[in-house]
Amino acid sequence: MSNTVQTLIDENPMSSTQIIVVVLCTLLNMMDGIDILITAFTASSIMSEWNLSNQTLGLLLSSGLFGMAAGALFLAPLADKIGRRTLIIISLIIISPAMVLSAYSSNYIELSFLRFITGIGVGGMIASINTITAEYSSLKRRNFAVTIVQSGNPVGGVLGGLAAVYIISQFGWRSAFLYAGLISCSLIPLIYWKLPESLTFLIKAQPKNAIKKINSILSRMNYERIDVLPAKEQKSENKSISIKKLFSNENRKNTILLWLSFFTIMFSFYFTMSWTPKLLILAGMSTSEGISGSILLNLGGIIGAPLLGYFATKYKLQKLIGLYGITTAALMIAFGFLTNNFMPALFVAIFLGFFLFGTIIGLYALAPHVYGVDLRATGLGYAIGVGRLGAVLAPLLAGHLLDIELSIPVLFLIFSAPLFLCGYAQNKIYPAGFK
Repeated sequence: MSNTVQTLIDENPMSSTQIIVVVLCTLLNMMDGIDILITAFTASSIMSEWNLSNQTLGLLLSSGLFGMAAGALFLAPLADKIGRRTLIIISLIIISPAMVLSAYSSNYIELSFLRFITGIGVGGMIASINTITAEYSSLKRRNFAVTIVQSGNPVGGVLGGLAAVYIISQFGWRSAFLYAGLISCSLIPLIYWKLPESLTFLIKAQPKNAIKKINSILSRMNYERIDVLPAKEQKSENKSISIKKLFSNENRKNTILLWLSFFTIMFSFYFTMSWTPKLLILAGMSTSEGISGSILLNLGGIIGAPLLGYFATKYKLQKLIGLYGITTAALMIAFGFLTNNFMPALFVAIFLGFFLFGTIIGLYALAPHVYGVDLRATGLGYAIGVGRLGAVLAPLLAGHLLDIELSIPVLFLIFSAPLFLCGYAQNKIYPAGFK
């Protein structure tokens, strides 16, 4: 029966309910974009107020990313047990107060802790967003839908950046965190009322009132109701067995390549997104010009993400990701040499954002195809978690390298190198298809 429902979703045009799922998940991913950049945008002001070194600032930038890694590794896999929608709501309840309280931090230790808590919620949420989007999208539109959802990240970065420029200049850096926290709070009732649970999860896990919930969703999608559920599979697996399945003969190669891909792209991505505003300021630009550079990176991502989704309907996604990754590496090197030249740097930033976001968003679109439904959220959660470890390492390493006075062009050269490895790994992944 689960195959029958999935076939209906695969083969029919997307209903308004399915489109609403994509829209809501895009809004949720905008929160990730705002969260990634909120500390980057406020970094210069925080550094001045608390007299922080570059290495300490790197620790602060990494704290939220470390929380994201923890959330992806330990919170995200719960979605395969309690449901994608349920975990998304729990994640928002974690994110919102931590973000608001960040505005009232009295020192960098308090702020780092609250950033870590916020990151746990974000990391737990992201895998479910991608999974539920893929599970509600038709086969024809699936890659495109996931890339649209992931484009919410740079949209959030652009809107957050534009708001941050005004808010920081008028009210100080603390108000930027308060602004982001209030946005997160406003999403909780919207998601509770409008986001349906995954049909695939409901049929497989069969929680209380499953058939009633399934029929309610099927009715909203204009499909026929069902009278009975298939026999429920025996739950003989625990968490450790699920992890072992990621390294079974069937999954081992793809798991290793997927983890390598996420680690390398997030290492380069989060260096670029976390440090670009501060590096541009160090190169002689004003605070607003530094933030403008980051906004243009995200603007390029807004353009690049949908185009990648379009190309993915015509060309092999793994090949596209590899090509995007290598192009990103070249643009990062060029950008590093232009950071003291305002207009050329901003021009390159748009193209860098185009390919940088295209690479990571393409990887998010590919990942749900690698595992079956019983491992999908767990597999994606662990892959993102491993990737977030690369994200944690990047700002820390950058802060240390700056403190030993390594030049900005050399920094971008170092952090571009892993993208070549990402491109190689992509050409070796062979998804089994969406099951």
